[in-house]
Amino acid sequence: EEVQWIPPQVDARVDRRIIFPGVVVEPTTIILEMSNPDLENAVLEAQWQLRAAEAGYQSTQARLEKELLNQRALAADIEAQYLQSELQAETDSQLAKEGSGSELNAKLSILRAAGLKKRYEIEEDREEIYGRSVRAQLAEQQALVEQLRAIYSIRKRQVESLHVMSGITGVLQEVPVEVGEWVTPGVNLARVADPARLK
Repeated sequence: EEVQWIPPQVDARVDRRIIFPGVVVEPTTIILEMSNPDLENAVLEAQWQLRAAEAGYQSTQARLEKELLNQRALAADIEAQYLQSELQAETDSQLAKEGSGSELNAKLSILRAAGLKKRYEIEEDREEIYGRSVRAQLAEQQALVEQLRAIYSIRKRQVESLHVMSGITGVLQEVPVEVGEWVTPGVNLARVADPARLK
């Protein structure tokens, strides 16, 4: 009742028959070994592209994080200047009220504090925008890495499929291909039947 034909997943050349009809097989028993040099080169290329993309992601992440820290340091420096100028403005205003300081100094200190406050707000906005930009750039790099990882995974599975396995427990009934033959998807490589389930 249960018969399984095993087709190739990719174009390949049959290199070797490992077992012959009549042998009992397990799902992972290798029946044939095939090769496809183009596919083997493609998996190596996909692996190198993935490694390059992962290295590029790490490099971009390090660079962007450094730039973000520089932006945060600049914002923190301006905040410190702003807070210091506010204290100076309060002091100068108090001295002017008491008559021991000039009103001009007090007004200049207030203007300086207001200017630094505005600059600090701008730097805060810039830091937030830069943070969003960093996340977007890293997401783009990560998407590229994931795409290349998927391609590498597909290529790797295709190369692994060159070791043709039975897929079920049973008896190998037929291997209708010859060593050296070029096969394409859709051709039957082998037939395995489960003798425990008979009609």
